[in-house]
Amino acid sequence: MADDSYSVPLQARKVFLEGILSNSAHRNLPLSVADLANNIVFDGNDAPSMPMNWRFSEAVSALKALEATLVNAQLKRSTLSKPVQDRANLSYMGALLTRVDPDGANAQVPPALNKFIKDKDYHSALGSEHRRSATNFYRAKDGRYIYIHGGMNPDMTLTALDLPLQGELKGAEVIKLFQDAVGRYDSDALAKRMVEEFKQAASVAYTTEQYKSSRQGEANAHVGLFEVHHIPDPSQKATWWPDSLSLPSAPQRPLAGLKVVDLTRVIASPTLTRNLAEYGASVMRITASHICDYSALHAELNWGKWNSELDLRNEADRETLRGLILDADVVVDGYRPFVLEKHGFGKDAILKLIKDARRDRGIIYVRVNCFGWNGPWADRPGWQQISDASTGIAMGFAKAMGLENGEAVIPLFPTADYCTGFAGSSGVIQALIEKSEKGGSYVVDCGNLALNYFNRWLTESCGEYPAEVWENIRKLHHYPTFSPQDNLPGISIRGIQLLMKNAPGRIVRPNWLEDRQSDAIGARVRTVKPIAEWEDNTDGSRGVQPGFNVGTRGNGVDAPRWPDNLLEEVIA
Repeated sequence: MADDSYSVPLQARKVFLEGILSNSAHRNLPLSVADLANNIVFDGNDAPSMPMNWRFSEAVSALKALEATLVNAQLKRSTLSKPVQDRANLSYMGALLTRVDPDGANAQVPPALNKFIKDKDYHSALGSEHRRSATNFYRAKDGRYIYIHGGMNPDMTLTALDLPLQGELKGAEVIKLFQDAVGRYDSDALAKRMVEEFKQAASVAYTTEQYKSSRQGEANAHVGLFEVHHIPDPSQKATWWPDSLSLPSAPQRPLAGLKVVDLTRVIASPTLTRNLAEYGASVMRITASHICDYSALHAELNWGKWNSELDLRNEADRETLRGLILDADVVVDGYRPFVLEKHGFGKDAILKLIKDARRDRGIIYVRVNCFGWNGPWADRPGWQQISDASTGIAMGFAKAMGLENGEAVIPLFPTADYCTGFAGSSGVIQALIEKSEKGGSYVVDCGNLALNYFNRWLTESCGEYPAEVWENIRKLHHYPTFSPQDNLPGISIRGIQLLMKNAPGRIVRPNWLEDRQSDAIGARVRTVKPIAEWEDNTDGSRGVQPGFNVGTRGNGVDAPRWPDNLLEEVIA
């Protein structure tokens, strides 16, 4: 394919039609989706500019197109929707571009952010280069690369490597310290030590073919972006969610009145619930005061959500959560596999709770993990970088940059995290449509919905840019090279800098950000605009209006109850 004949919008449409709608793994999409797909218009520059070999621009645009099409299917309307393809790239840069009080404090991360949002980094996971270095690629004794991830508390990863919990080294010296520690182990042995002995996330870097032929890859080969499972129950009638007097459902706000219990952290699953909130859903996010969190993500990912804290070690708080779930329509579990089961809030327990309550409508239970819900790795902890390592994304990126010695490099942005959330919200809307027709309850499996579900779909249905196209992208950015030791925050910032310098006005554009007031924190927040836009309806009424019912905030701001008024900013 000649470079001048390549068009990102046309290729995004092709991915949408062939990689999703015609994908046998998604043959259970509502029948109306195929017809409604004609109402999706992809808009943007023909020439790609993202400095990555994988076609993330086309992937994220196709996912937002699926989401918009399912919204139209839910509304039973054929309104024209336009995912702005270039702006779609900003959706996975959101945390890096969001600023609180942009004309004053201009806060992005603690400590400047602490005035507005509670800092939950209890273990200083991001505090020093030493502790941050517990999350990165290193070459093992056998020459293969392995990704270790210290998570929100690097202590166990550091202990597994026989390294001190604190250190003052920086730059090349701290990298050498960790490289020497990892280099004492063969890659498989260290991965086993991390995962089985220390319960930490880790993965050897595989090629795409190695992953596909692995037991884990084969066990999940039948899955697309997500799976929707119907749990029939004659007592649970075919219906939508109850309408709310304070926030009635309307074509402009298609999910208004839908109540979502959000049991999530970090990026993928919070993106899913924020997406639902963007279309009008009311989201109650539950965390705990004793559990750490990435507070720097909250300004962007907590829009449309109340945030309460419950301690599920206490029966009284467990009963409060049961009450919230009994009045909800969707529950999203984004914790490590089976963590919530020990507190009585796993899939089977929640389905039983609804059934035993003899509620006349079912519930949708969504679970998100890293490796997928089948195969020997299903219960392993994971993060986006772990998924990128295990599925071949990282090795593919390194090879495309000319690294030929088995290197693996994390992609520039947390794309799989965000795209997993986008795919998951589509799975929920599909389940809502099916529940309105068939009744019963539904389970939506998203293996980081699984992160690995998205990454495998990316390699098979989107793939890499053709050689000539990739060469021109590399030339545009003056042939940048990234290394295995480049961590995700640093590599993401550099990616934005490359776009601003070498492709000005294409993707990082001030007019694609907007200021929103959050009365919950008493400040304006500058963040990415919603990606999809709807034209007005043929009757002259306005099309879908993405937005949020309540402002963003940190953890523990609200009381754990559903308010009578779903527009109540803070629940006292």
